[in-house]
Amino acid sequence: MYESEPSLGEICHTISYWRECGVAFLAGDHPAVWKESVHSVQERGREKKFLPQSQPGIVFKGDVPSVSPKEPVYPVPLQLVEKPSLPPLSELERIHFSVLTGAERAGALQKMAHEVAVCQRCGLSHLRKQMVFGYGSPQARVVFVGESPGEQEEAVGLPFVGPMEKFFDLMLRAVDLKREEVYLVLVVKCRPPLDRNPQPGEIAMCQGYLFNQLHILQPRVIMAMGQVAIQTLLGGTEAVGRVRGRVVHWQGIPVIPTYHPKYYFHAGGRKRAAWEDLIRLLLILKNSGQQ
Repeated sequence: MYESEPSLGEICHTISYWRECGVAFLAGDHPAVWKESVHSVQERGREKKFLPQSQPGIVFKGDVPSVSPKEPVYPVPLQLVEKPSLPPLSELERIHFSVLTGAERAGALQKMAHEVAVCQRCGLSHLRKQMVFGYGSPQARVVFVGESPGEQEEAVGLPFVGPMEKFFDLMLRAVDLKREEVYLVLVVKCRPPLDRNPQPGEIAMCQGYLFNQLHILQPRVIMAMGQVAIQTLLGGTEAVGRVRGRVVHWQGIPVIPTYHPKYYFHAGGRKRAAWEDLIRLLLILKNSGQQ
């Protein structure tokens, strides 16, 4: 799982993460060994087989909770505008982007980043120190979609940093990925005041940028992390716990709804949900012939 010899601290962090997910032991030290050996688990009172049981190598401690962990409470239910402020790309343009080289994708993303940097579409533009456009490989197989920048994310101009950064990196390491190999993006590019949740109007003004980023990247799978990301991509107002556990689609691309890393970071033993969603990610990559 590590390209170089891991430090004792890295090993301890990884072991602690899997124990919190309920994993008693692992067979081997690389996902290629254990991705085929996950036991079927019971979720929400029904059996779901995530991966074959031909070579049992991972043992869970105890039963999977019959209900999903309680989702974070948002002060105002999100009511998203049905149509994005920037229209999604046409089918012809999507076909064009699907054959772009990595350098051409990078150029298209850079051009869009310049547009976002001077965007004045909503009131957040008057408060921002800098926008947080995205980070990662233009040829990424997986795109992680978050909500909006926090204080530290705005300070450095990068998504998924701050208190939950180490935990998010552990999630990536669990599926043998690095930040440089995936693409990280946020629904809203500017930080809301006091790190509050973005308002529906702010989401509506920014979600077209997100859609166009995804059209350019054409990933194999999207992980929608948190209520804002899930509702922006899928529509509706359902809570995370009601849609988590399913694989849905956005514009033909598989989407795995999951909780935001900051929720897992503060959720203690509830990190098992993250483990289950990572298994879904591995399975989709395997079935697409990319893992």
